[in-house]
Amino acid sequence: MITGERIEIMNTKEQLILAILEASRCPCPDVVPAIRMQHKVTGKQHSIFGMPFGYKSEDYETVTIGYVFRDKSGTTYGNVSKTPQERKASHEELENAKATSFINELQKMTNEQFQSQVNYWLKEAVNA
Repeated sequence: MITGERIEIMNTKEQLILAILEASRCPCPDVVPAIRMQHKVTGKQHSIFGMPFGYKSEDYETVTIGYVFRDKSGTTYGNVSKTPQERKASHEELENAKATSFINELQKMTNEQFQSQVNYWLKEAVNA
């Protein structure tokens, strides 16, 4: 049995699996606007890194085309969603799909393999 201040005594493998799943979930990255530069007269859009040679910044305005994720270094990534809520929902869907797959793998494991996963994911509780 695992004991500790952070996790109560767990009597069943299912309880341990739920604790492992909670520990393995990735938090949702920051969701930020995806922007383009749009020419005020022609309406043609360019990415920040694809501006034409010799452009004048006063000829362009910033437009939001949707929302994307941003990592800790400031790099934006992922598909563009219409709203921040859609972007967050897509992250939750991905995490839920990964959790379902992980549950199946955890249930197939031998006791030794499962204990290894418990030790890895719940190391704070094991060491408490």
